[in-house]
Amino acid sequence: MPPGVRVPPFLTKLYTIMQEAAPEDFAGWCADCETFRISDPQRFADHCLPRFFKHNKLGTFTQQLHTYGFVRKAVEGSTALAAEPATRQLWLWAGNCL
Repeated sequence: MPPGVRVPPFLTKLYTIMQEAAPEDFAGWCADCETFRISDPQRFADHCLPRFFKHNKLGTFTQQLHTYGFVRKAVEGSTALAAEPATRQLWLWAGNCL
């Protein structure tokens, strides 16, 4: 980033969440390091969002992702979900901001 350009706080927090993600955060980088995953969106909202934001609203977080150009990627095949319990939902997000 060019000198003097301020990184929006949302992007800084998102990067920190992904860099410091613990298993109980239900989030982290994918193997390509260009995409990140949220393995259990509701638990992510309940446990992780309040530590970084003044809310735990998944809809607000998703809206912010869209604002900064992130897109939700389709999870191809059932193998992507094989490691997740049936009650969980895997979200993959990609963007060129991180």
